[in-house]
Amino acid sequence: MGASIVARNSAHTGPDIVERLTTLGYNLVGDRSGSTFLGSPKVQSTDVLGVTSTDLKIDPALQDIGGSARPHTWTHALLLGGPAIDLIPPDVCMMFKVYNDQRGMRRP
Repeated sequence: MGASIVARNSAHTGPDIVERLTTLGYNLVGDRSGSTFLGSPKVQSTDVLGVTSTDLKIDPALQDIGGSARPHTWTHALLLGGPAIDLIPPDVCMMFKVYNDQRGMRRP
C-alpha cells in the first residue's frame, strides 16, 4: 500500500484496516489496530498513523465529487489544514505514478 488514505471506517466496530500489508510510504491510516505491517522497515517515516477523526479534517458527508473518472466516485472532501493535503511531494507522486487525484483532476 502506498500513497493511500484509510480512515473513518463507518463500521460499527473494528479498526480502519485489518490484515497484513507492506507499506510503500505516504499513507494516512486512522485506526490500524487490526493490521500488521510487514517488510523492512515495517512502517515508513512518511506514514501518518493513528490519526483521530477530529484531526483528519475531512468532511463527514460522502459526496459525488464529479471529475473525469467514470463512474464518479463518492468521496470525503479534504478540509483546509488536514494532514493529507500536500502530504506527498510532487516527485514522489511521479514515482507512484499518481498523476491525477480520485476525481481525475491533474495533481499540481
